[in-house]
Amino acid sequence: MGINTPGVVALLGARSVGRTHRVKLVHRLYPEVDPAVNPDHVSHMLHKCPDQVPDPKAVQYVRNDRGTPMGLLLVDHELAYDKRTKPYVKKMAKSQHYLFKEFGKAITILSEINPVTGTMGEIRNKCNVANKLH
Repeated sequence: MGINTPGVVALLGARSVGRTHRVKLVHRLYPEVDPAVNPDHVSHMLHKCPDQVPDPKAVQYVRNDRGTPMGLLLVDHELAYDKRTKPYVKKMAKSQHYLFKEFGKAITILSEINPVTGTMGEIRNKCNVANKLH
């Protein structure tokens, strides 16, 4: 596709700003707390995710900790510690300019991929559900 490692890190990092559903975190809390989870977040996470099997319809969210090397989501943790991506995570955490530069290059490459059009594609009415499933 042409997106390099810093570009992938920047795109995934952009995804990690904001909130996440509890269902994405429970595997890091139960049956035992993942030792790689930042200890400063554990009590808050356990308070927000008191059950091992959360209600999938629950609208409660847990804040994602952008910028720390012990991300709440497993993908954030893996990005921060994988030898192929760790240097870029560190550099982007120190330099917003570098993050924005790499994100811009990667998103430009994505925008140049030929989209599926006509009867081969669809513009979704709800971004997280295919139209046929509405």
